[in-house]
Amino acid sequence: MANIYGIQRRVEILRYYAEVELTEAGSYKKGQVPGSYSGSFLAQMHVCYAIVSADATGKILLTTYNPPEVMDKDDKKGMQILDPDGKELRPKASVAGASTEVLTLKIIENAHLPPNFKTHADNMWEVAKREIGDWYA
Repeated sequence: MANIYGIQRRVEILRYYAEVELTEAGSYKKGQVPGSYSGSFLAQMHVCYAIVSADATGKILLTTYNPPEVMDKDDKKGMQILDPDGKELRPKASVAGASTEVLTLKIIENAHLPPNFKTHADNMWEVAKREIGDWYA
């Protein structure tokens, strides 16, 4: 049997996400479901925008996602997206009728990492952020 070199074990360190409410009509910024909504389905969801993971050596892997746009209470899309520190990740859409709302992402860290691995991975993530710069682009 041949060796499989493509398999790598990585552990999630943290993820960037938005809190949304999912309906039959689409996903809305948390607290922005229209008052006229009369559907039977409303789910609280986390929509993932990026996952930071590391292997046993601390090598960082950043995986970014491009989920469908989140709507506001007026069913408008194109809202500005900020990182948890308030840095703009995506500007407000420049089309007429775009949402004036701002979607600020949150971070959740993996609370189940061994202390030595977490320290090493956190240090490597800080280095990666300096090296990558605008990692979200």
